[in-house]
Amino acid sequence: MLKDPLDIILQIKSENDLYSLKQHVREVALTYGCDRSVLFSVTPVNENLVERIFWIEGNWFDDAIDAKTYMERCPVNQHLINSSRPFYWYKTGTESISGSYQIASKPVRGALHGIQIPVFGNSGIEGAFTLGGMNVSSSPKAELILTLLGVEAFHSARRIIGNDNNNGARALTVREKDVLKLVSKGMRQKDIAGLLGISQRTVDNHLRQIRNRLGVSTTAQAIQVALTTRELRPGKDT
Repeated sequence: MLKDPLDIILQIKSENDLYSLKQHVREVALTYGCDRSVLFSVTPVNENLVERIFWIEGNWFDDAIDAKTYMERCPVNQHLINSSRPFYWYKTGTESISGSYQIASKPVRGALHGIQIPVFGNSGIEGAFTLGGMNVSSSPKAELILTLLGVEAFHSARRIIGNDNNNGARALTVREKDVLKLVSKGMRQKDIAGLLGISQRTVDNHLRQIRNRLGVSTTAQAIQVALTTRELRPGKDT
């Protein structure tokens, strides 16, 4: 029997683990047709808008662009500055990000579509939660629950990551950075193991730990988040 979405959101309020938080969010989101999500903080006074990406889940990218560039250029995200309410969006055509996203009054069937939920705090807009899918529910109840989900997910994620940073738990170790840097350069795990003098299983364990620390489900997403948070620095050896 499926749990009541509101009961799951209540669990989110007290969650202390980012991976578990994502699982709870995913469970509610899928109930309303959303199989993609992005959670991020913003700085409206900053030209780049996006401050930090907490997670990216699902198939959002058609082109080989990094997560931060995508988030900064996407017209849907820019619309946040002028909106105080959740709004629907849809994607037209197959082009990547330039001019392909439109704001809508309701979900557009037959295209990738979703809802963007701005999150406000004492300083104004502080973040946003984007949900997407091919069959997103547009009922008033769905919009209300997804809005509550986005707000609670944002505050819980920021709290969890803040606690991890204070405890030094989130930062990657030197060896984890070494492994992720080599993966980002396209090196195979077998070759990484030989270069670093460790077993391939140890490489696998490092990558699993990296994904857990960064709160992502794939190594590609881990690379994107690590570049965004400067755990990895393009063009520099670790």
